[in-house]
Amino acid sequence: MIIRKLIICDYKNKQANSFTFNEGANIIASHKNTSGKSCILKSLLYVLGFETERFASNWHASEMLFKVYFTHNSKDGYIIRAKNKFWVSDTQEVLSLKEYSEWFYNLLDINIKLPLKDKKEMQLGYAGIPLLLHYIDQDTSWGGSLYKDTCNFSWYSSDSIPKAIFENVLGFNDDNYIKLSERKIELEKKRNQISTQQEVLDSLKDKFLSPNSLSTNFDEAGVKKQIENYLKYATILSEKINDYKRQIYTKKIALDALLLDQQELQDILTFLNTSYKEIKCRCTHCNSLLTPEQSLKRMKLDDNRISVELYYQDLSNKIEQLKKELEDLYSQKIGIEDEYSKFLEISNTKNDELTLVAYINNKANELSNDKYTSLKNELNTAYIDTKNKIKDMTHKLTTMKKSLAKIKENITKTFDSTLLELNKIFPKISLEGYEFLNFRKVKESGSADNQLIFALYMAYMDILVKYSKLDLPFVIDSIIKSDLDGDVLKTAYKTIDKIILSSNKHQSFLAGLTDNLNFLMNKYNHIIIDSNQRILNKEGYLKYENEFNIIFKKNLSEL
Repeated sequence: MIIRKLIICDYKNKQANSFTFNEGANIIASHKNTSGKSCILKSLLYVLGFETERFASNWHASEMLFKVYFTHNSKDGYIIRAKNKFWVSDTQEVLSLKEYSEWFYNLLDINIKLPLKDKKEMQLGYAGIPLLLHYIDQDTSWGGSLYKDTCNFSWYSSDSIPKAIFENVLGFNDDNYIKLSERKIELEKKRNQISTQQEVLDSLKDKFLSPNSLSTNFDEAGVKKQIENYLKYATILSEKINDYKRQIYTKKIALDALLLDQQELQDILTFLNTSYKEIKCRCTHCNSLLTPEQSLKRMKLDDNRISVELYYQDLSNKIEQLKKELEDLYSQKIGIEDEYSKFLEISNTKNDELTLVAYINNKANELSNDKYTSLKNELNTAYIDTKNKIKDMTHKLTTMKKSLAKIKENITKTFDSTLLELNKIFPKISLEGYEFLNFRKVKESGSADNQLIFALYMAYMDILVKYSKLDLPFVIDSIIKSDLDGDVLKTAYKTIDKIILSSNKHQSFLAGLTDNLNFLMNKYNHIIIDSNQRILNKEGYLKYENEFNIIFKKNLSEL
C-alpha cells in the first residue's frame, strides 16, 4: 500500500490542509519541536484505522475529517474517517470500525485472528492490529514493553499482542493452520457435549431400566417446574447484579468528581504555600483555567490556608468513604454473580436431562431396552468418531507446526544476527538475552534505555522488511525518548536509514528536526513544517471542502 495524499479537515473551525507523499521515504521535518509533525503522522495512522492513544491537546480528532488517497496492487482508492465511521472508494455505504476492518483485511489479503481475553475463541483483529507492527509513536512506544503500550488491545489475550500478530504476518501460523486449529476447537466442544450427554444418560439409566422391564417414572413436569424456578431466581439475581452495577456507576462518577475537586484544592494549597503567582487551576466541569481566587469563590471557601485544608480533609474523608463503599459493592456483586452462575449451571444440567429424556422417551412413549441401547450406541459412536477426527487433526497440526517451526528457526537466526550487528553499532548497551518474540520489559534508564528500545524496534522492523507478507508503510514518529549525544543520534539516524528508509519494499515516514537530516545517507522527499504557521488554514478548507461531500451531504451532528 502506497499513501499518495493525506487531507485533514477541521469542519468546526473551517480549516484544512493536504500533504502529498512519495512512494519511497518521506521525511516530515521542522526546525523545532511542537510544530505538528506528530499530528500529521498520527492522523495518517488514524484514518487507516489505528486507534491512536494520544493526540496533542489542541488537536481535536473528533471534530476533524480525514482522507487518504492510496495505491495498492496497481489500483487507486481512498479512505475517509470521521470519528468511528468510514467511507471507502469501492462502496458508498458508511462502514463501522468492524466493517471497515474486514474491508481493510480483504484489501491487504490478510487474515489475522487473535484469541479473545480469557476465551479460546478467535476473532478477526481490528484494522489497527497489523498497523501496530509498523508504527513507533513518540508518546507511547517507549514505555519499555515493545508495541504493548502503543495502543489499547485489552480485549485480546495479553500473550497475543504482539507475538501472535508477528507469527501471522511472518507465516508461522498461516491461514490453513488457523482454520484447522479452529475446526479442532469446534470438535473438542462437540466431544465435550457428547460426553456430557453420556454422563446424563448413565445417570438416568436406573430411572428407566430394570432387569426385566422398562418404566417411565421420570417426573418431567417436576423437572420443568424446577427449571422454571431456577430461572426465575436467576432473573432476580440478574436484576440485583444490574442494580449493583448502577450503584457502582453512580458512585464512580461521584468519586471522579471528588478526585477532581481534591486535585483542584491541592493546586490551591500549593498556591497558598508558595510565592508563585503563575499557578492556575482548571474548572472540573468545563476544563477552563481558573485563578485560585475563582476556585475558592466557587467552593464557597475563605481565602486562607486553614479553610482550604479543612475542606481538603473533608473531601479526602468522603473519597475514602466512597472507595470503601465501592469495594463493598464490588464484593457483593461478585458474590451475587457466583450465585447467578451456579443457578444457571443447575438449570442447564436439568435441561440436559429433559432433552435426553424426551429423546429416549419420545415425549410420552414407553421406553424399551432396544431404544435405550440404540441411543447409547449412537452416542458412543459419535464420541469415538469425533475423538478420531481430533486425533487426526492433532497429527496434521503437529506436522504443519514442524514445517512452520523451520520458517521460524530461519527468521530467528536472522533476528539474532541483526541483534549482534546492532550491538556493535550501539556498544554501550547489551542486547544479550533478548530472544525473538519474547517481549520482556526493557529495564534500563536514560540514554541506555532509549538506545536499547530503539535497537530492538529496528531488529523487528528489519525482520518485517525482509519476511513480512504485510504491504504497509512504516511510520516512525520519533527515535528519541531522552537526550542522545551527537554520535549516538547520528548512529541512530544512519541505522534507520539503512534498515527502513532505503528499503524499496515499503513506503516509509519519519518525523525529525531539520538539524538532524544531514545524518541521513540518502536524499528523500522532505515535507517541511513551518513552526510559525498553523498546520490547517482557512484557504485549505475552501480548497478541500469538496473532498468530503459524501459526509457534508449528511448532518454532521449524526457522526
